[in-house]
Amino acid sequence: MSNSHKIITNKELKDAAFGVISLVSTYDLDIKSLANGFIRSKTSSGAEVISNENQALNAFDCYLIGKQTVDNKEYLNAKQWLTEAVDRLDDVTSDEIIADIFNYLSFCELKIGKPSEAQKYGRLSPAIKPDIETNELISEIKVFNDTNSTSSGVRDKPIYRLSKNVYELCRGETLMNDSIVSKLKCFHLNTTKTPFLRLTRIQVEEMYKSPQIVVIHEFLSESETQTMISLSEPSIDRLYVSGKDGKLDVNGVNSRLAKGGWLYHKQHKRVDTISRRIGAITGLNMEVAEPYNVIKYSVGGFYDYHFDTPNSSNPFNHSARIVTWINYLSDVGAGGATVFTRLNVTVRPTKYSALFWHNLHKSGQLDRQTLHSGCPVLVGHKWIATKWIRFEGQEFHKPCDPYDQQSRHFIQ
Repeated sequence: MSNSHKIITNKELKDAAFGVISLVSTYDLDIKSLANGFIRSKTSSGAEVISNENQALNAFDCYLIGKQTVDNKEYLNAKQWLTEAVDRLDDVTSDEIIADIFNYLSFCELKIGKPSEAQKYGRLSPAIKPDIETNELISEIKVFNDTNSTSSGVRDKPIYRLSKNVYELCRGETLMNDSIVSKLKCFHLNTTKTPFLRLTRIQVEEMYKSPQIVVIHEFLSESETQTMISLSEPSIDRLYVSGKDGKLDVNGVNSRLAKGGWLYHKQHKRVDTISRRIGAITGLNMEVAEPYNVIKYSVGGFYDYHFDTPNSSNPFNHSARIVTWINYLSDVGAGGATVFTRLNVTVRPTKYSALFWHNLHKSGQLDRQTLHSGCPVLVGHKWIATKWIRFEGQEFHKPCDPYDQQSRHFIQ
């Protein structure tokens, strides 16, 4: 393989390809338009916007995405990407890559249920590069012809776990019942008994009643958002999730695509002030809270659905995260919403605002309604700074009642 294509094994390049795949499936994008640099999206009001990124993909780009799509068993979409690669072939595309494109196209046609098309592409591949490996493909075709298989192996969606309503919520479709929406309200937090906030007007918008999910508008200043980003950006790295054994799932199914790092409130006076405001609003002890997890989601970056605290049967688990507080440090051109899949709640990222909810019932048990997901970023970048506040150290601030299995926490 030529030096120019050695990067195909690079983890970041594969991540980028996987991110594009997530965009196609989540937002139902037209592959040809996307390959030509055009992205269709909707604003918060529902109006359709077409963004011209002025960056069309070349043959190698489409080949790499098509190859990753085959790995995801999305053969219909893979065929489109590989066809785009053929349409973009040029003098700099090596014979090995061209042969591999036809090899993968042959495999896709076979899986879709078109063995004659598969054989056509299968003959092209070794004609271009005689030493290309096609034995596996030939075996697949023989099995197909012998068993008269169908196209039952074709997937409509990627193999990561996003469920149907996540796609709909990410696209901005309203799924919440009107009777629930009608009870939601906006209000100013009562700060008369909180000295640190007495002169501050805290604007609160309810996104759901119980569990209470709220957006705090204009919570941050421009200088605060820039300070958090500038302190964190030099040290952010690829993020992974923990597997069942507690180890990082580096090679498993992609469930998160982002970069991030930790930011401590003592690193800067502005960061410390933000933490004090969060403590005043939540009534929790911030000295024992986790540092900020500052995360950057680039185009295609997402986080599959998850809980923010372990699903433990022990209500007195000191590592349990009572509260999740997300600071939005940037606006996002399109995509990137936080969605609660069991409540049909969609929260669009808005710079300077914060998203807040309790992960536990008053009993200390996990509130399973808080299952949520971070939608793929479609245009731009999404910067957030998440603060998780743990059970430990909150005994006198937010005491739990192990006999109260239903009650939830509220701010008002």
